[in-house]
Amino acid sequence: MEPHLIDDLAYKESFYWWHRVRRHNLYRLLDNAGGSGDRVLEIGCGTGANLREQRSRWASAVGIDLEMRALVHCRDLAAVQADAMAALPFADSTFDAVVLLDVLEHLAHTGALVREIDRVVRKGGAVVIMVPAGPELWSYWDEMHGHQRRYTKAALAAVFGDGWRRETLEYSFSWMYPIVWSFRRLMERRRRPPGHTDFIEVPRVLNALLVGLGRFEGRVQKYVSAPFGTTLCGVWLKDGGQ
Repeated sequence: MEPHLIDDLAYKESFYWWHRVRRHNLYRLLDNAGGSGDRVLEIGCGTGANLREQRSRWASAVGIDLEMRALVHCRDLAAVQADAMAALPFADSTFDAVVLLDVLEHLAHTGALVREIDRVVRKGGAVVIMVPAGPELWSYWDEMHGHQRRYTKAALAAVFGDGWRRETLEYSFSWMYPIVWSFRRLMERRRRPPGHTDFIEVPRVLNALLVGLGRFEGRVQKYVSAPFGTTLCGVWLKDGGQ
């Protein structure tokens, strides 16, 4: 990820509508799966907004990230530098839940990480994953973030196999799909200034409206699954729980 995007994340992650809707979806998916328990690991915790906002929800929450530029914003949190592609620095069956928000798309191969997740999650524990959706949406934005791919439902469904039960596989930000497709096609034809970000700051009223729209989509998902979206969300439970 380009350094200026980490700085932009540190500034916006607590209030910007996209991050707030993503957090709302995370907690909704965990609740639907029976709750996260007390011991949660966030792989790719970034600048720590998810861990920070939910200290009262998670009694023991730990984050790891490879980027020291992000971790300097996590001094008030239990966050450490670690490579998710190497052995995770935790004992077997340590966590009730593992969260990976926009992580898998950065990895050339996911098998080693999935095996480590399987090791550190207790039986009956949950994994929540969010990834960019739609290979047809591939653009400069993915390249700026160091992505390897955007996911289809079939590709994300195949990440966890034997020993895991898939609870949820759904799109989110469906209402943003045509806007994102159009905006990025337009921006590809223009010269982007240094320090460009697609997370354009908007007036507070519009920011609040977009948060409300995202939460409304989450409520509708109980009854009707979105047919497309810019993000894919998956929840798996590890076999063997009571």
